[in-house]
Amino acid sequence: MKIVLFFIIYFFVFNFSLSCNYFNKPKLMVLFSSNKNYKIEDKIINYISNAKKELLLAAYNLTSKNIINSLIEAYKKGVKIKILLDGKNFKKNHIFLNKMFYYNIPIKLNYNYNIMHNKFLVIDNSSVETGSYNYTFSANNLNAENIIYLNCVPKIAVKYKKEFYKLWNYGYNLKNWI
Repeated sequence: MKIVLFFIIYFFVFNFSLSCNYFNKPKLMVLFSSNKNYKIEDKIINYISNAKKELLLAAYNLTSKNIINSLIEAYKKGVKIKILLDGKNFKKNHIFLNKMFYYNIPIKLNYNYNIMHNKFLVIDNSSVETGSYNYTFSANNLNAENIIYLNCVPKIAVKYKKEFYKLWNYGYNLKNWI
C-alpha cells in the first residue's frame, strides 16, 4: 500500500511540476500584431518567463530591451539559454551585448546563408514560438507581425531544436568575434 501511495504522489508531483504533462493537451495560438487586445512582445515575454530548463532562440534580429531583459531574468533563474543571430545583419553596437556578456549567455552569429532569416524560440524541449516577429522594437510597435505558439508539442519542438543546433554548429561565437 505504501508503494502504491508513493507512486501516486510521485506521479502527481512530477507531472504537475512540468509545463507539459500528462494532463496538458497540445495547444496552438495564432497571434497578430494588428490585434489591439495584446502585444505580441508581452506574450513572448510570458513564454520566456515560464521556461524551466532551456530556451533556444534563433533570430534574424534581437533588439527588444524587454525581451532581452526577460531572457536575462530566465537565465538568472537557472534556465539554460542559447541565442543564434544572423551574422550579416548583426551590428556591433547592439544594446544587449554588455548585458548578455555579463551573464555569459552564449551567442553565436551565423554567416552560412545569405540571410539566416529564422525567427523561433524552443522552450523546454516541448513548446515552440515562431512567425514573422523579429524580437525588435519595430516588430512590437511599428510592423505588421504574427506568431504561432505551439505548446506541449515535443515532437515538433525536437525538430526545431535539431534545426537550431544545425545552424548553431555553423555559427561563430560572438564573444570571440568582438
